[in-house]
Amino acid sequence: MSLFLGETKYLPPLPKASPDAVYPAWAPADLVARIRKKWPIYRIPKGKVGLLPGGDFGRDLLGVLLSAPDMKPVWQALARRKRRVPAGETFVRTDSAAFYAACETALINWAALPKRTRAEDRKLYQRIERTSIELINLIIESRNSEILRLQRFFQADWSAGLGDLFELDMKDADDYARFWIADRFPDTAELLENLAAQAAARARQPKGAPQPKAGSAAANFFARELSRYFRRAYGQPLHEHVAAVTSTVFGVATDANRIRKLVSE
Repeated sequence: MSLFLGETKYLPPLPKASPDAVYPAWAPADLVARIRKKWPIYRIPKGKVGLLPGGDFGRDLLGVLLSAPDMKPVWQALARRKRRVPAGETFVRTDSAAFYAACETALINWAALPKRTRAEDRKLYQRIERTSIELINLIIESRNSEILRLQRFFQADWSAGLGDLFELDMKDADDYARFWIADRFPDTAELLENLAAQAAARARQPKGAPQPKAGSAAANFFARELSRYFRRAYGQPLHEHVAAVTSTVFGVATDANRIRKLVSE
């Protein structure tokens, strides 16, 4: 599976959106116009969901957000508030589009997130660190300097590409490729040291979700992510609206009190 794709099986089942549907007057006009455009914006394999918005799932999500009755007070409340535009936002986006993107991104992040707890994630990266260090020690013990050189992993077809690019004969291309690798890449031990350091850093700040295999895990993850978005964008967690959106997307009963407790855990 590509590192940039998540599994659609981890996403909530949503009714298929129709571009010809009649949406209520309270639905944001810019998003109604968007759902009537051609979808998907880009193609991804069946059964997958991209880490960037624009797939079929995004249209179905948008259809639910624009039509579910419980969304009316959410859209009306957001329209009365002023959104804090983040410094990193490099393109103009309406407030309604930013909210929709936050919902879609939260769901896609859940689909792509390894279903591990933070403790499991920490143990995995600690193991990667230990294994990398063990391999470095074995290489040192071998006293074989040849296996430290990345040129040993050089593939002949690389030189063919360089030969075509720089109009070199095969011998010159082969020599140039080996020189380029030696000049620009660290040796094997340095790569493993870097891997061990990165794994150690990840182990100190593990990622994961509480009880990721529980039936409510996806909805809980979504609610936490949406609460963070509201805090960043509007300065408040807006528990009541998080509850309404979560109920709409996942078809589960929840309320502001449960969301308040959830995000404080």
